[in-house]
Amino acid sequence: MKAIIALKPEDSKRLIARGVVSLPEVHQALEKGIIHIARGTTCAYVFEELTGRKIDINKYVAGYIGNGGLRVLPANERLKPFTLKKGEVLEIEPNEVLSEMGYGDVFIKGGNALDFEGRVGVLCANREGGTIGGAIGTITARGIHLIMPISLRKLVPNIPKGANLGGIDECDYTMGEKVALFPVINGKVITEIDAFKHLFDVEATLIAQGGLGDMEGALIFGLVGEKNQVNRVIENLCLPKIYHGQT
Repeated sequence: MKAIIALKPEDSKRLIARGVVSLPEVHQALEKGIIHIARGTTCAYVFEELTGRKIDINKYVAGYIGNGGLRVLPANERLKPFTLKKGEVLEIEPNEVLSEMGYGDVFIKGGNALDFEGRVGVLCANREGGTIGGAIGTITARGIHLIMPISLRKLVPNIPKGANLGGIDECDYTMGEKVALFPVINGKVITEIDAFKHLFDVEATLIAQGGLGDMEGALIFGLVGEKNQVNRVIENLCLPKIYHGQT
């Protein structure tokens, strides 16, 4: 069966979050180890899917793009990042929990850009590199699973080229906060396409994006799979059951 569907940004984030939760390394760490969920709106959906708890998605951020430019949410307005230790939910900053983490544990961090080689870029307004800059050395050295949920609407041509434009101190003009693009090459990237495969065993192809009104920023996917699997996508994502041709 073939289908074409349109996903709003929030639907994409929820789908990606479910894809992350389905990963075997996440299941193992949830039961026996540590999962740290860094701030970010897609990561907030991951937390909700892992715990069944609802949170204010827009307050689970540090930096964000909005209000006319590049912004940082004041510290007193942010939610603390969550860590799950053997399933128990704790509110711990990443620098507090990293010392306890090791092989088999999971660090979940979203990104702001994804290129065609699977490299991720994270915008940082902090001159020490922010969350990812403070964590990447420990993550890499200890073999901690770095899982990076990120939507295909964040596709860019080339992460190294963006990172090489320079750091915060080199910026002469910006709309909002001065930022740098921190490149990450060793994360396990989970996009909508990965989530479709992990959750439904359906092959997805991004074929278009954009929209108006409530579909502004939508991604258009072509799906191919067994009829029952494609129908599972439609049912699980609560998509309108509109069919053309044979059903």
